[in-house]
Amino acid sequence: MNFTHLKSLLFCILLCCVAGGSYAQRFFSVVFDKLPRDMQLYARGDDNLADVPISGVIELAGWDHMSVVTFRNNVRTGYQKSTITYGAGTTGTFSMKPRIKAEMADYSFEVYACHEADSVLIVRRNDIVAGDFYVISGQSNAAATIFGAWSSKYARTVARIPDGNAAITPGDTLWTSAAWSWTYVGAWGLEMQKEILERDSIPTCVINGSLPGKKLSEFLNRDPRDPTSFSLYGGLLKRVRVANPARIRAFIWMHGEQEVFENIGNYAEEYDQLYNFWKEDYPQVEQFVVVQSNLIILRGDAADRVGGSVRDFLRRTKYLYPKTDHFTAIGTPDYDGVHYHRPGYEEFGRRMYRFFAPTIYGSKRFG
Repeated sequence: MNFTHLKSLLFCILLCCVAGGSYAQRFFSVVFDKLPRDMQLYARGDDNLADVPISGVIELAGWDHMSVVTFRNNVRTGYQKSTITYGAGTTGTFSMKPRIKAEMADYSFEVYACHEADSVLIVRRNDIVAGDFYVISGQSNAAATIFGAWSSKYARTVARIPDGNAAITPGDTLWTSAAWSWTYVGAWGLEMQKEILERDSIPTCVINGSLPGKKLSEFLNRDPRDPTSFSLYGGLLKRVRVANPARIRAFIWMHGEQEVFENIGNYAEEYDQLYNFWKEDYPQVEQFVVVQSNLIILRGDAADRVGGSVRDFLRRTKYLYPKTDHFTAIGTPDYDGVHYHRPGYEEFGRRMYRFFAPTIYGSKRFG
């Protein structure tokens, strides 16, 4: 079979093929098990670089190698190739791993199937960046669904574009702008992204799986056979696994108000169960940050209220659990006794950034 015939056959196969499963992606007779999506963010290493894995199989014989061309802001900056390894049949495997810098720049990749001096463009992916991942979970103050005016293409999430549907759905796995998404990253999550970007020039992805009014017990609905099956817990985990970060800088838990309102005990026991789920499902998390809830004043006999014990437990998590630190919301302005106005959430986001800045970003002074 000559190469022109191969190209024609490859084009015909494209017309009758569709993308594969949740993670495999098919183009022509090439099936990728690893391939960036448009707008994807890859976790940077300590050297400020990130690997972008590209691998899979080609289902036709006669090809020499696969290649990937890297562009930075549409200027060609790199090239890699992988010899196709055929087994006994006509299917061959390949693997490449270009690297990109964590910066405010747009990387693109063109992947080619090659034979001698000729090649066929299989796919191009755009707006790829390297940076840091954060995950947020909890209830209303973690969700902080007050939209502001700031946005940047270097502040991202995995969710969907708002469409008038207030529900959270299993399909909310699109790489999109953090400033205009559902589930929203939250007013303070977005402000934290803004601080990181403007002070340290590092793109970020924040994935927020919070939902107002949810008791801790409702986060414990986890199917051990498939932890990503759709639930409050599984929906967040699925989005994180779609993002597939090599490292998560912090998992931030902001919760406790609902137990105080309903005077529900057993917070410590339920948190212990939840933490063990996290430990199993989020091995790439570098630290868990537990936010101690603000003071909530309720009527009734103080001796019968659980507010003090919940806040005390949240404070003590640092000393009870590995890889855990704590943070307090006390003193955040614009507090109405339960929630915060937008300036308060934004100030909380700036404080959260300052909490991470010395260890993650090497920043010690703030204007």
